[in-house]
Parts: sequence; C-alpha cells; structure tokens
Amino acid sequence: MEALIIVLTIFVVALAWHRWSPKFFNKDVPSRSAAPVPSQRNPLSSRLHELAETMDPAVSASARPRELADLPEFNEAVRLLQDESVPLETVTQYALGDNFVLSCVGLSALAGRPDRARWVAEHRH
Repeated sequence: MEALIIVLTIFVVALAWHRWSPKFFNKDVPSRSAAPVPSQRNPLSSRLHELAETMDPAVSASARPRELADLPEFNEAVRLLQDESVPLETVTQYALGDNFVLSCVGLSALAGRPDRARWVAEHRH
C-alpha cells in the first residue's frame, strides 16, 4: 500500500510538471532521455513508444491519476515492463526518463515488480 501511495504521489507531481512546465521552460532544450533513438529501438521500446503516443491525448486531458489505470494502453505498457525478462535497469530508465507518459508507466511497473525492493535499496540516499 505504501508503494502505491508513493507511486501515486510521484505521478501527481509528474502530471503537474507535465502540464505546467511548458509555461516556465523552453521546450527546445535537447532531451536527456536514456530512451533509444528510433533507429536503435528494440521491439519493447518501439511498442512502448507506440502506446505512449496513443495515450498522450488522454493523459493530457486527465484530471486524476486513477484515470491512467483505466486506459488499456497504459495497462499493457505496465505489463510489458513488469515482465521478468525485462531488466530492472530498463524499467528504471523509463521510470526516471524525460517522457512523462513512459515515466508513469515505468513507475507503475516498478511498483508491481518483485525485484522493486532491490531498486529501492540501491536508490536510497
């Protein structure tokens, strides 16, 4: 339950950042995202980016974090990253990346992964 509260809190902050950051920051700054460039994408990355593109309008229009969980595309993306064959480092890159939608997916996937305790232990300050 605590992990869900933390993920939802992070989501709300990220949603607010996503909605209001264009007013305060120049969007022409190059991205620092660790996500692969399109020519180097693997099938997982390609599918996640496709899902993110289809979710973007719904996410921008959403008023509550729970609305994301109602999107079939969001749940599919979370399931893809929760797969045990996906390295924890990959999930972390999405969770901490610059793409708002994929960051939310990564955080939700991380909360549902059995190896999340290892990630928490590695990232405690």
